[in-house]
Amino acid sequence: KMFVSIYLWLAKPEQVHPLRRGSIFLWLDTLGKWSMVDIFVLVMSMVAFNLRFISPASLKFLPKDFYIVYLQVTPQWGLYANMLAQLMSQLVSHLVIYYHRKVLMEARNVEENPSGMDAVADAPDAPERLEDP
Repeated sequence: KMFVSIYLWLAKPEQVHPLRRGSIFLWLDTLGKWSMVDIFVLVMSMVAFNLRFISPASLKFLPKDFYIVYLQVTPQWGLYANMLAQLMSQLVSHLVIYYHRKVLMEARNVEENPSGMDAVADAPDAPERLEDP
């Protein structure tokens, strides 16, 4: 996901049309949200696999406490690193989409007003421009 995002961000408009780029960014962002399923499954397995097996006292032919099994899933640094990387990836994805849209809006403004002057500067309530004496 990140390599495709970097390529799209650095690719020239002739290589990838800006509208196509935006749709790919949105598609990657949607798919990126599904990566949190890994974390959800691991947390659910931590709950589901917290088991304890003790040899039953009703079986007289087995010695007392013949077997005791504790099964527990414990998160390690890999879970936290994975979760942090996925959250950072989603944050970067949102920033990329934000700046992509901002660039498209700026390009539209330049196309609509090719002189480079903002329409806001020509408004009647705009502050006076300072001129050299």
